[in-house]
Amino acid sequence: FPDLCRTAYEVEGPLYTLCLGDMSTDGKWAKNNYGLPEYLKELDGYRGPIFHVMGNHDNQPKGKGTVEEWISFIGEKDYKETIGPDYYSMNIGNVHFAMLDNILTLGPETKKRDAKVAGTGFGYAFDQEQLDWLAKDLEYADKEKPLIMCYHVSLYLTDGIDEDGRTRIKARKSEFQTPDVLLDMVKDFKEVHFLCGHWHRTETYAISENIMNHTIASAGAVSWKINDLEMPMICEDGTAGGYQIFTVEGNDISWQLKSSYDTIENSQMRIYDLNTLPVEYGGEPGSDMLLVNVFNWDDEWQIEATEDGAALEVVRCAGYDPLYKQIRTETKTLVHRPTAFLTSVNAHMFKVKRTDLDKTTKIKVTDRFGNVYIKDVK
Repeated sequence: FPDLCRTAYEVEGPLYTLCLGDMSTDGKWAKNNYGLPEYLKELDGYRGPIFHVMGNHDNQPKGKGTVEEWISFIGEKDYKETIGPDYYSMNIGNVHFAMLDNILTLGPETKKRDAKVAGTGFGYAFDQEQLDWLAKDLEYADKEKPLIMCYHVSLYLTDGIDEDGRTRIKARKSEFQTPDVLLDMVKDFKEVHFLCGHWHRTETYAISENIMNHTIASAGAVSWKINDLEMPMICEDGTAGGYQIFTVEGNDISWQLKSSYDTIENSQMRIYDLNTLPVEYGGEPGSDMLLVNVFNWDDEWQIEATEDGAALEVVRCAGYDPLYKQIRTETKTLVHRPTAFLTSVNAHMFKVKRTDLDKTTKIKVTDRFGNVYIKDVK
């Protein structure tokens, strides 16, 4: 948060902040005496307005009622009284924003819910009343101007790499709803961006010609759960804990990842020398191979590798981030939850084989907006 505050005051021009949910941890509201009111106090003095959407951990964890009553009002009660409505829209400049709620709280916190959150405690879907409202809202939005829709849980997940080297996606498994319910509503808009959180990882990809998905890694990474090691904040896919900076000029939208503990220029990738890594964390001794994790990658980015000016082959691959794998393996905080917060396979990894270890290898990454990021390996 301190780094975010510094960035906010460095930004020239109007600033608006979007928070994609999970501002607190529902199960710790009483235990730690830290809930949504305490979260709001942390924001005192922050520059500019902050617009929120609900996360699954922003719901009331205790209470009595039927499933219908939990979905309708019990789960959302504290959020609405403290933060505001669970769905709404606004226009800022040329952009229409729809701030949505796709969390259905199905009942109070129990051991059963903790053990199987997605199946018993939470459903991830937009309720019909909200969808009816959204359809009316979008009738009045200019289809030639950008539309940004924010909600907590993404409709899709990455599913590896296609034969042509592009990101493959799949609809998130849900017993409640398919993505079509939202896609049909926005098909006539020229440019649409879905902004989501929840997964503690970065996934940026095109759903269709007019829709980009941005699954944004959490600012607290996974460090809030694995706090017994001195380490940088890092997510399950290796993304540095931080935030995204979106710049809007008229109808043009661009974005960059910013780590909470480094500059934008140094926040885009991490490079591993697989010769030196332990095998259990992905090392390949004697391979002379580099592994490059480009966190915010999408299929319009480019990556190049050279060795004293001579081009090297770069091969895209799906895999685990070695640093997070080490951190998750060695932490003592989660010994009682062996399957929680495991390293996730990501599709923004690349391998480069060096030919001469005495030469400098230069990795050059260019994003879709022409921003260039370079790191040298000696």
